[in-house]
Amino acid sequence: MVVGWIVLAVIAFLTAIVLFKSQNLMGFLGIIKNNIFYIFLIGMVLFFAFSLNHIHEKYDVDLKSFEGLIQAGQIYFYWFQSIFQNAADVSGYAIKQDWWLDKVNATNSK
Repeated sequence: MVVGWIVLAVIAFLTAIVLFKSQNLMGFLGIIKNNIFYIFLIGMVLFFAFSLNHIHEKYDVDLKSFEGLIQAGQIYFYWFQSIFQNAADVSGYAIKQDWWLDKVNATNSK
């Protein structure tokens, strides 16, 4: 797993070097704009592959059997559910905060 992250970091670093060394940044941004769907799709596939690999390593799920695939799917969707639940909890906590200035903390600009 660490090797995958190292490879990803090296690819990102090399991409950044190529972008900043080439003087044609607008051409590169045009290519990204024209292929944004494919870039997003490749990113989603890579995210799914790395997260499925993490589930396989952490929970020792047998991905060669149907029951193992069902178990991996359950773990994967419980993981997504917990992400959305945590986001809802953080949003609810932020909404409940008193964001107005108290009279003690407010400065008088007179």
